[in-house]
Amino acid sequence: MPDAKICGITTPEALDAAIEGGARFVGFVTYPKSPRFLSMDKLAALAARARGRVGTVLVTVNADDAHLAAANVAAQPDWIQLHGTENTKRAAEVRPFARRGLIKAVGIAKHEDFATLPPYCPVVDFFLFDAQVPAGGLPGGNALPFDWQVM
Repeated sequence: MPDAKICGITTPEALDAAIEGGARFVGFVTYPKSPRFLSMDKLAALAARARGRVGTVLVTVNADDAHLAAANVAAQPDWIQLHGTENTKRAAEVRPFARRGLIKAVGIAKHEDFATLPPYCPVVDFFLFDAQVPAGGLPGGNALPFDWQVM
């Protein structure tokens, strides 16, 4: 059975539903431009509610060290997910902030997009494949279907 991560959790009710539905991980978004953005206080409350019940993932987009440090104190997440344009150097810099591991989200539109992955392999623990974001769109799934044929 594959593991599932439900991302963009913003309420206790959504968190409980994700856990009751069998999610192994839940994602908390700290990117201010996202409609699912969580303040540090709300992040802390939801992460505390999740702790010990499900794996927690801090979803970041090109976050600086100060943001990562504050979010780590607030949430104590198991995993950190890089969902921006972070290069391998930045991923290596972020790695010490990750308690359990580092996830790199990658937008995939065509088979050739997988060629960007090998340099990240020594640095990240998992890849998350997402639909390619249109130019000017916000990072994330954007409710776009993923073309599984490219896999």
